[in-house]
Amino acid sequence: GRIALLAVLCASIALGCGGDDPPKAPEWSKESLPSSAVGDRRGLIPTRSIVHLHSPYSHDACDGDPRGDTEVGPIDEDCLSDLRAGLCAARIDVAALTDHDGSLADEDWGPQLFLYRDGDELISADGRPLANWIECENGHRVMVRVGSENTLMPVFLENHPSDDVDERHTIYDGTDTDAADALRAAGGVLWVAHTESKDVDWLREMEVTGFEIYNIHASIDPGIRSEFLGLDGAQAAEEALEFNIPGENDEFSEPDLLGLPLMFENQPAHDKWNELLGEGRRIAITAGTDAHQNAFPIPLIDGERGDSYRRMLRLASNFILVDDPTSPTAVEAALANGQSFVAFELLGSPAGFDIHAVDSSDGIHELGSELSVNDGAVVRVTTPTVSGLYPGAVAPEIETVIYRVDDGGRSELARGTGELEVDATAPGAYFTIVTMTPGHLAPYLKTLPQYSTRNYTWVQSNAIYVRP
Repeated sequence: GRIALLAVLCASIALGCGGDDPPKAPEWSKESLPSSAVGDRRGLIPTRSIVHLHSPYSHDACDGDPRGDTEVGPIDEDCLSDLRAGLCAARIDVAALTDHDGSLADEDWGPQLFLYRDGDELISADGRPLANWIECENGHRVMVRVGSENTLMPVFLENHPSDDVDERHTIYDGTDTDAADALRAAGGVLWVAHTESKDVDWLREMEVTGFEIYNIHASIDPGIRSEFLGLDGAQAAEEALEFNIPGENDEFSEPDLLGLPLMFENQPAHDKWNELLGEGRRIAITAGTDAHQNAFPIPLIDGERGDSYRRMLRLASNFILVDDPTSPTAVEAALANGQSFVAFELLGSPAGFDIHAVDSSDGIHELGSELSVNDGAVVRVTTPTVSGLYPGAVAPEIETVIYRVDDGGRSELARGTGELEVDATAPGAYFTIVTMTPGHLAPYLKTLPQYSTRNYTWVQSNAIYVRP
């Protein structure tokens, strides 16, 4: 609006403004930026990870038909190729697969569960596959780990929890502490998906390491939205479909941005996180992609199905901060420790985002660290910028808020932009949320400009814990 008004003024009162057209937005990229665009900090490398993802070894993946007409036949290679290509295009560094017990439990532990194909590189431990490197045509590579999602969601498994197929099914489908202990004994880090539907007393009993603060499936499933989130059941799906409806002059909004209506704050998950943090518990959080490529097979204007793996994988990321991103054990330990943050990268990659604590002796404490109130620490947060923002773009409106959760609930400590700092001399869990109004996306939202004026959560960190 302001650019158009200035042009009118220049023409009408001869202000001598020059005749150059404003810069145009570049063509939308179907690939994500490398995770290096976020920037290293203090020797820790942000490692883009997907935690909660289904392959053809889930019975309901690939349009519910991952093995053709039988439950034991070869997997759908086309669907697998879509998954592998999607991981490469989204430049995922670590993919934590979480397949359902059918058909994961029916398969012997082996390279196939890690999506291994010729040209990949397996990493083994104690004679068993631990991870697989997918080598991408664009020069990227993806570390693939195996896990399972049923009621419990163990990630980074090192083996099946049993050599017996029937017992494996029972354990993967288990909901009690025996199942949780068996999954941990198999090397799994115990996570939980769909936190909105889980009872907080059960989360305590399971002693989970982490859970989802957001899930794409929950954001669009009518039943979950209405029953657990108190939202209009059909609204998100209806709004996403609008990205395939042409406007005047047959213009379309960028179909990748259909994820914008799916971005929301999962209040029940936040409430449970706050409650458990207030009790002094350590709970790490992630965003769950939960992609199956089974929900929206209709091709959009770009010729790609609406729920393609590539499209879903770039909506939300988990950046694990690790000194050696090539080490499966280092990545696993950092995730379990809460040394990570969530970024909704459909809005852009958050360059320079940082949160850490500094004690009175200038000692640095990263996300997931525990300090004492006697350490005289401060929590410092750096507001991120959009990496690779094109020249002439409308500047997105970005705001950072620092919170503390204690036994009295959640309190806001500071709000602003740039560098923020708060004293960490009261016990509690300190974390930050960064919000954005993405005006820079307006050129790509030709028929649906309203999404460039909404305010979204862009980044949410895990916590730094200050103890009495």
